[in-house]
Amino acid sequence: MPAEFEIFLDHNLVYARYQGAIVVEEISTLMLRYRSHVDYSPHQRQLIDLSRVTLVKLEMPAFLAIQQQVLQAQNLHAPTTRLVFFAPNALSQDIAANLQSFWAPFPSVRVSIAETAEEAMQHLSLKAQQIQALMQTPPHLKSAE
Repeated sequence: MPAEFEIFLDHNLVYARYQGAIVVEEISTLMLRYRSHVDYSPHQRQLIDLSRVTLVKLEMPAFLAIQQQVLQAQNLHAPTTRLVFFAPNALSQDIAANLQSFWAPFPSVRVSIAETAEEAMQHLSLKAQQIQALMQTPPHLKSAE
């Protein structure tokens, strides 16, 4: 499945993985499922795994609408949002850099890019072996579909 997530309450973290082609509709669907999940909290840190992405197809107006939803939810509940993009290859690094620059005008959204699982854990101030393992072995996660 192209978009999945899992919430780790004990680490105040949501781990999301995108696989194959990323399209705006999948991002929207994943966000709706995440926000309606019983364990959702606007204060959760976000680890976005782009390691298995092969193509990105985002229409700017639809992506701007998603950005507005994120900012609105964040302004209502959380003073800052912490995003770490796991980007271990050239394509995922390019995607992460573009997304990082997209969020740059908003100081309340702090974005980092990690090339390794260990670096991602450092950015999140975590020592969580089970999350590092998720980045390397596909688990059964909650699907966006």
